[in-house]
Amino acid sequence: TSADRAAAHAQAQALAQRRRYLAGLLATDGEVGLEYLGQLPFEAALILLNAVEVALSQYHPQDGLGRAAVDEAGLEVTVKLGRPHITVTVELAEGHLSGPELWLAVIPQGHTPSVDRAAEPRAAGQNWSVA
Repeated sequence: TSADRAAAHAQAQALAQRRRYLAGLLATDGEVGLEYLGQLPFEAALILLNAVEVALSQYHPQDGLGRAAVDEAGLEVTVKLGRPHITVTVELAEGHLSGPELWLAVIPQGHTPSVDRAAEPRAAGQNWSVA
C-alpha cells in the first residue's frame, strides 16, 4: 500500500540521516589517540569503543593493525598499538577509560587509512578498565 511505502521511505531516510550523523562525528582526519573518544558524545564514543575492541580482536601482527567496520556509519576503524607499557586514561561522560596507548584512524569504508607510526608489540598485562 502507499502507507507502507511511505513508512518504509521514512524509515530509510531516518537510517540514512543517522548514518551521516555518526559518520560526521566519528570520522577522523588521519590518526588520533584514544583521547579522541573523550571528545565525542557518549553514544558515539561507545560505538567507536566497540569497534576498537573488535579491531583489537582482529589484530594482525604482520602489518601491526587491527580493523573493524562501523556498519551503522559506513566507516572502518583501523587500530594500531602504541608504545609498550604506556597507559592512557580518557575521561568519558560515564566515567574514566584506562587502557594501553592506541592509535586510531576512522575512515569511510573502502578507503585506505593513513597510519604512520611504527607498530610495536603489545605489552603483556595491559588491559582496559572503566571506572
